[in-house]
Order: sequence, then C-alpha cells, then structure tokens
Amino acid sequence: MRRLAVIAALAAFLAVAFLYGRPVAGVWNSPDETANAFWAMRVAAGEPLMVVDAIVELGGGAVHPRSMAVSGDALVPGSFPGLILLFGAFKILFKLPLHAYTPLLTALAALCFGALVARLFDRKAGAFAAVLFLAHPAVLYYGSRGLFHNMLFLDLLVFAAACFALRPLSRVFGARAAADDALGGFILAWALVVRTSEAVWVIPAFAAFLPFAGKDRWKRLAVAAAGGLVPFLVLMRLNATLYGSPWRTAYVAPAPKAEASIAAPSEEPALAAAPSSLLPFGVHPRLVARNVWHYGLKLFWWQSLLAALGFALWLRGFRKATGPQKAFALAALLTAAWLALLYGSWFIRDRLDPGTVTIGTSYVRYFLPAYAAAIAFAAFGLSRLASDARRNAFAAALVLLAAVLGIRAAVFVGDESLRAVRATLEGNAAKKPALLSAIEPGAVVMTERFDKLLVPERLRIIPATDAAAFTAAADAAEFVSVYWYGLRPEGDEARRLSALADPYGFIWRELESPARGEALYWLDPFAERFDDRDEDENHVD
Repeated sequence: MRRLAVIAALAAFLAVAFLYGRPVAGVWNSPDETANAFWAMRVAAGEPLMVVDAIVELGGGAVHPRSMAVSGDALVPGSFPGLILLFGAFKILFKLPLHAYTPLLTALAALCFGALVARLFDRKAGAFAAVLFLAHPAVLYYGSRGLFHNMLFLDLLVFAAACFALRPLSRVFGARAAADDALGGFILAWALVVRTSEAVWVIPAFAAFLPFAGKDRWKRLAVAAAGGLVPFLVLMRLNATLYGSPWRTAYVAPAPKAEASIAAPSEEPALAAAPSSLLPFGVHPRLVARNVWHYGLKLFWWQSLLAALGFALWLRGFRKATGPQKAFALAALLTAAWLALLYGSWFIRDRLDPGTVTIGTSYVRYFLPAYAAAIAFAAFGLSRLASDARRNAFAAALVLLAAVLGIRAAVFVGDESLRAVRATLEGNAAKKPALLSAIEPGAVVMTERFDKLLVPERLRIIPATDAAAFTAAADAAEFVSVYWYGLRPEGDEARRLSALADPYGFIWRELESPARGEALYWLDPFAERFDDRDEDENHVD
C-alpha cells in the first residue's frame, strides 16, 4: 500500500509538472528562467557563456536583460552557473526539453528523501516523507517551474546526503569502497556551484553528521573533499574566464533598501550592526517574524501543523532518539533559523503589491530547504500516528488531504499559481510576435518588467527607468534606435519619465502597442520641437 501511495504521488507530481511547467512558444515567465534557458542552450550548442556586444560596453553596465550581467564588452550569466552547465550537458546527452530535467530530478530526489527518512526513523515514515515531499506546494510549484536554481539545489543536497548515508554504490564496489563518498562530495560541491551563496549553512549542516561517520570519518571527509574538487575547479575556471578572477561572480545580493527600514523602523541599529558579508540585508526582527509567519508557517498551514505534531512527538521521546536523529534535528533547526534570519530580513519586491502573500514570491523558493527539513518530522509524526490499524487509515487520510491541499495551493490558488502562470505565458506568447516586429534587431529597449517578451531575440535591454538608464539610452541612441516598453505611464509616472528624458532631447513617439494597458514608444533623439502643440503631443502623459 505504501508503495502504491508513493507511485501515485510521483505520477501526480510529474503530470502537473509537465502540464504546467513547459514554456509557451519559447516564452518563460521570469527573467531567471529566461536567462537560464538562453545560457543552457548555448552550452548545449557548444557556444561560449558570453555574448560580445559593443553597445553593452557603451552602456557602462546598464544594458543587459535582467538575470544577465555585463563583463567588459560582453553579456554574461548574472547568477551562479551550476544549473546552466548541468542542463546544457543534459541537453547534449538526453535530448529532452530543458523544462523536463528539474521535474525528473525532483521525482528521484523524493525517493531518495524517503529512503533517508526511513533510515533516520522507520520505513513507514520514509513512505510518508516521499509523498509529503512531492505534495508540498513549494516543491510542486518550483519542481514544475524547473529553470529556477532553488529546486535543483535542494535536489542535489538530497542526492549528496543519500550518497553519504545510504551508500548506494557499495553494492557494486564493496562495503569499504570510497565511491559513495567521492560521488557525494562531487554532488554536494555541484549543489554549491548551483547556489554558491548557500555554502555558509550547507557545509555546517552536513558537518553535523561527521561524528557519526565511523572511525574512518576523516578519511571519508578527505575522499568527499577530493570528489568536490572537480566542481570547485570548474567554478574557479569559469569565474576567471567570465569575470576576470576565480573568486569573482556576477551574483551580488541587493543592498538593503528603504522599504526594509520602513517595514521595521525601530530596527535600523540592528541593520547597521549586522555583518554585511554574511547578512547582506541586515537584521530586521519584525520583518523576519512577519515573513516566517506568512511564508514559513501560515501559507502552507497543513504541512506546518503536521511538522509541529511530529516534532512534538519526537521531543517527547527525546531520550530514545538516536545520535543521527539529534544531529538532524540540530542541523534542521539551525538551517531554518539561518534562512529565516537571512532571507526574512530582505524586503522582496517581486510584485507591484509586495505586501501580497503568494506562492510565487521568492521567499518560498528561498525557504525550500527548511520546508524539506520540516517534512521529515511531519512524516515521523504520521508514522507514530499510524502505529496501529485503527489510526493507520486516519494517517493515510491526512496524507491524502495534504496532497489535495498541496495541488490546490500550487496549481489553482492565486494569480501566481501554475494555472495562472500558464495563462500569462499564453498571453505573452500571443503578443510577442507583434512586439518583435515593431522593434528591429539591434535596437535598445528600455523596459523594467517585460524583457522576458524580448529575450533572446533582443538582448540589448535596459531593465530600469532611472537617471542612469536614460544616460545609457542617450549614449546608445547615437548608434541605434531606442524604445521604451511597459505599462502605459500616467500621472506622476508619466511626468517622471518625461523629466528624465528631457535633458537628452528625447521625443516620445508612440507606436502601436501589442496589448491594452501597455505602451511602446520610440525615443526619438533627433526630432526638433517646432511648437508647443508638438511638444505636448509627444510627451508621455
């Protein structure tokens, strides 16, 4: 019965992922997905991870699609390269579409996760863990939207832990073989190539289990470190090639913004005292509490309640807990606390209305490792609940209810659900041809949120509308056409844009827009204003 439940969960997960996770006519729904798809396809085609362009250099770093960066006279990846390199290699080897790899890896990670929980607690808990993992809305959502780094990062952590704890290769190479440790070190290091910024908690979390590795723990650690050397050298080599130094990357955490201090005005002293190298967003306790409540506990309340039940039951039997269980609990709590402190202190503006709590907000994907750790205790609680025949059906009903609620939350609820994202993609794919036909190849486009409609066909993007953006646009206008595209500006926003454009002599020439509520302008830098009427007609208002 437990095996059938896991198979059913796998089938449901993959059906949702392949139905809702694929792009529409090459259009993805976020700049991260768009950029990762572009670079991964270049890897698959054997092309370098840079696009040389003199206009990019002329723009002083302002001309680039979101999630890409500028290095000298070239566009380069704007984040860590692990997903790009791995999926590009998979594309060469397996020929599957890019959106297929994360769902398949996540399905395999669910099985490994279940096996790990079974080793940690018992087999029944392992089966519950696999199902709850696949049914968690965050896993279902980002397992389907497979070109974000975060789900792949979690999958690789699970695979590495499985190598270290379950030692699957020992059946082939013998019980004393070092192959499992070498492979675990390789996968763990590759996870950090996918998201290098997480090393500050990943390495201590894995080190928590070192005392339980046996008498040859230091030998095993050395073998794992040797296995991780290859990904480390790949990262160093790529950084040196793209960014000029083995220790330099394009990933820079955003500086704390005014919104964070607005959200927590009394906590500015804590912000100033925070070590910027480890906590780049500062420390804002009230903001942390708000984000943990909304995204860590309330948003997926059924999973939270099951985890709380399991943890309480585990604490009640703490004296009987094994060493690895205690190490896992400590690692899980410290990891969750760190992620809450780090990302919870960040005031993220994914939406025009940042106060709205949705599954598509970045906090959800940043908290993925904490969700997974909580699932292990939820599975333990269900296992204890199902300890006799009468309560076994009740535990199974709770798991089924969690699966139904998880699918509902990920697929159907809110304007960022998988179904809503699918509808948005279809609309974007419908208007993209008209937009591309209106903007000639080689032109520069100023757009804050719509570059995913233009990339990869148009790469000369200025993803901002501040003073520096208009300076870059004026420099580019000496050589190529410059356009502005976005939501139709009105009122104060229209006056702000006109004020920024006026010093450069730009005249706003409106072209036919591909969608209602949006506007496309050619910024004409050479037109002369013959009279006040002409000036009024060509301003944005």
